[in-house]
Amino acid sequence: MIPLITGLLVACMPTVEPDSNPNPQHTGDTATEISGESLGVISTIANDYSVGAIATVDLSSLAIQDTLAPTSGDTVVRALDTEIAVLNRLNTDTLRIYTPGQWDAPDLEVALPDLANPQDAKNCGGNTWVSLHNDTQLVAFDPHGRQVATADLSPWAGTDGAAEPASMTVVDGALLVAVQEIAQDDAWSADGGVIVRVDCTTSEVEVLVTASPSPVLVGGTSPNTLGIKTGLYGSLDGSVLLYDMTTGQQEILITEAELSADITAASIRGSEMVFLTADTDWNYSIHCMDISSGSLVTAATLSTFLADVAIDEYGRAWISAREGWSSESPSEPGLWLMEASTCELLNETPLHTTLPPYNVAFL
Repeated sequence: MIPLITGLLVACMPTVEPDSNPNPQHTGDTATEISGESLGVISTIANDYSVGAIATVDLSSLAIQDTLAPTSGDTVVRALDTEIAVLNRLNTDTLRIYTPGQWDAPDLEVALPDLANPQDAKNCGGNTWVSLHNDTQLVAFDPHGRQVATADLSPWAGTDGAAEPASMTVVDGALLVAVQEIAQDDAWSADGGVIVRVDCTTSEVEVLVTASPSPVLVGGTSPNTLGIKTGLYGSLDGSVLLYDMTTGQQEILITEAELSADITAASIRGSEMVFLTADTDWNYSIHCMDISSGSLVTAATLSTFLADVAIDEYGRAWISAREGWSSESPSEPGLWLMEASTCELLNETPLHTTLPPYNVAFL
């Protein structure tokens, strides 16, 4: 079992503050060449999930602009090349597409089916594809918001009537989609789990690899590898693995059984992985792995709910901390930044937004 360290390990370096330009020339394995990410877009959500808003942070200066556009109380943001997709849920299911800096109104807004529970959006084949967790298909919209294509996922639908498609990525002009196959009508138990490939021109679907239970795509070490997180909450049945799309080989990086904790989120970029775990007392921990060596470091254990983690092109992991359920003294909510290669926190106190952060996308 990996020991959990209560508290924060903060690097001996200047505290991260807005406009302090922290580590903009990082040249570690995770970001040997900066290709253009300059903005983080954050979905922020009230603690009671009544309302949300969009915030942005400049990746160089860490200057925050807050409450830029209202959202539902359950929203995720996804990068679409130079635009941002805002996926509203919680009975207000919509796709909104914004140009950063033009937050007064979306460039496009599309109503999605009631209770569709959209999970991800990607541009592919000239259209924007959306995964609907409570459906048996992916839907594609043209730049005018017209539905122009669907991809049939009904072979993986269970008795609940849904296939539970979730995270997506684009590889060689096709969509790779994590189909979670959760039995929502049977206490959200595992009913399978596959990664499928969807041709963005013909909408044809084929199985790429079985990855059960409840797979999530979490990046990769190269263009030919997929990082996949599996596992259902409350059962030590999951892992993080690498799938080589060229050879078909799989490599398990870490398992929940080894950690004696649920792996709740992960992000892989280059040779670095940062992932989050939760124990049975609702305490969350932050871990880093050097994939090339297999070395593992546990950086911190917090009583806040760590909602998401994403690694930017500077090699920094952004971790969204929200009000949690632990009986320990509450940790401070906000955005924690961590150097993925060293597992050292870059801020002594988190970056704050008016509403607590939920997830981050980079442009």
